[in-house]
Amino acid sequence: KAFMSGMNDSATASQTYTISGPSGGGTTVSGSLTSSDAASHARSGRYADYYQVTGTGSSTTITMTGFDTYLYLYNSSLTAIASDDDSAGNGGSRITYTLASGATYYIEATSYASGQTGNYTLTTSAGSLTQVSNPWGTPTVATPTFSPAGGTYSSAQNVAISCGTSGATIRFTVNGVDPASSSQSIANGSAVTISSTTTLKAKAFMSG
Repeated sequence: KAFMSGMNDSATASQTYTISGPSGGGTTVSGSLTSSDAASHARSGRYADYYQVTGTGSSTTITMTGFDTYLYLYNSSLTAIASDDDSAGNGGSRITYTLASGATYYIEATSYASGQTGNYTLTTSAGSLTQVSNPWGTPTVATPTFSPAGGTYSSAQNVAISCGTSGATIRFTVNGVDPASSSQSIANGSAVTISSTTTLKAKAFMSG
């Protein structure tokens, strides 16, 4: 990304480089987890890149290194069939699984820690990797909840606002207008004091 005083920032440039392995039909991909990536399907509050691989009928080793990584392998029905945290050592992940010949599988390349970003290397010992969008589509952040619920009260109320999506930012208004990304934020589970008749609205946002 390029920056210059007095000008709008450039768009973010991003490319994935796929290098076919020298033997066995394997593939090596140099990728990067960023805050603009899709959300992890398996691990709340994490970013993820997704890849498709076609099975060759042989035992296939999938390895991800670069930071404290986490790998998931799904079949064509998007059912998790294998996962690994650190079998590759130094925080890297490794899955070995026999991929049925001609069958489609999906790899989720994500992190152990919440909010982790950084460069990584993903390799397979057989089959070619193709980066794809989130196979489940874009998830929706959970709708915030209020406690106590709205109603008629004889005294001021401290209303706690919570969201079930880890890492989401909750924003609220007290003037009846729907919250926007620039509205006042509140920590998950914290309370707003309501001392007069008020329409309280809250919405949760999450990048990626």
